[in-house]
Amino acid sequence: MSYIKIYPKSLNLLRVEPNAYTGKVLFDIEQYGQLYPNQFFEVRVARFNITGTHESEWSILSVQDHPDIKNFDSFLRALNFFVFNSLKIQIPGTTDPHAPPYFDVELREVYFALDPDSPTAAPDYSWEDVG
Repeated sequence: MSYIKIYPKSLNLLRVEPNAYTGKVLFDIEQYGQLYPNQFFEVRVARFNITGTHESEWSILSVQDHPDIKNFDSFLRALNFFVFNSLKIQIPGTTDPHAPPYFDVELREVYFALDPDSPTAAPDYSWEDVG
């Protein structure tokens, strides 16, 4: 049974280096039927070489802990997979002179259900469409 649902609204980023952005993820959280709207956490989005090849991949990292959400790391892994693999969001290339310094992604049609009793969640933790 899922006791916590996270409804991400948007990912708002500002480029601070050629391959790095800072910003925040805006979301609502529902726990035991109580809605806590307009929450956020600060993030850094950067290119990292996580596969051991010459290819680097974009990754969303939280710059702060979120102690109110147990298994927050599972949510963050699922959010990364959802943004970059399911939605296939492409962060603007830094070689494009016309690329704006701001980048926003709307995430309103999904929620993540977290089980606070699970010690960890699988990296492919699931989400569902709002509907």
